[in-house]
Amino acid sequence: MKTKSIPLEYRHYEEFSSMETNIRFLIDKISKKEKILEIGCGCGALANHLAAQGYDIAPIELSRSAIRVGKKMFPGLRIIPMSGDNLKFKDGSFDVVLSFDVLEHIPNTSRHLEEVARVLRDGGKYIFQTPNKITNRLAAFVYNALSGQKRWGTDYHCSLHTYPRLRNALLQKGFQPRFYKMSPVNSHTLRRIQGGLGQLPAKIFKKFPFRYLPLFFQTNFYVVAVKR
Repeated sequence: MKTKSIPLEYRHYEEFSSMETNIRFLIDKISKKEKILEIGCGCGALANHLAAQGYDIAPIELSRSAIRVGKKMFPGLRIIPMSGDNLKFKDGSFDVVLSFDVLEHIPNTSRHLEEVARVLRDGGKYIFQTPNKITNRLAAFVYNALSGQKRWGTDYHCSLHTYPRLRNALLQKGFQPRFYKMSPVNSHTLRRIQGGLGQLPAKIFKKFPFRYLPLFFQTNFYVVAVKR
């Protein structure tokens, strides 16, 4: 789904900010034969996109307002009200679990990872994206200082991780993680930067060689964690 097809009144939802990048990352890592759970699906944009392509996906979301919006945007999609750290599924129910821009909003990361491991079959994959604590804090400081607005705070992202902390957390819960480098540049992000800071910062952001940064300084962590 291209972000330009999203109605203007819904574009503030966080899931659309990385939609294009998330699909590029995900699409060659899942199969239509696999049973997929998406945690924190928001309005259901990604789940709807995958379902339309023939993937077997069950989307869950905690926010009632996001679910209501999802019903309007994607009337054929059933979003299940459920928390990401208390999954109401049997052990080994899924081949793949997805979450994008979700982990940083879950206060009890340890419990969340335990639940993901429980509902995954052996050899199943937890595929997710979450912001890097270091670069997220830096970006928030710069954006807030230049724009005069306060867009992000510690109360909004309560569980940001650094690379070593996230890797260790996954290993401790029985996952073998692999981290990927993905450029954060996409049409939605560029529009947000241009709207808040102007054309020059947007041009600099577009040209910046993000993939050459070490994992410690990637803007987001893109991870495939295999249950051992």
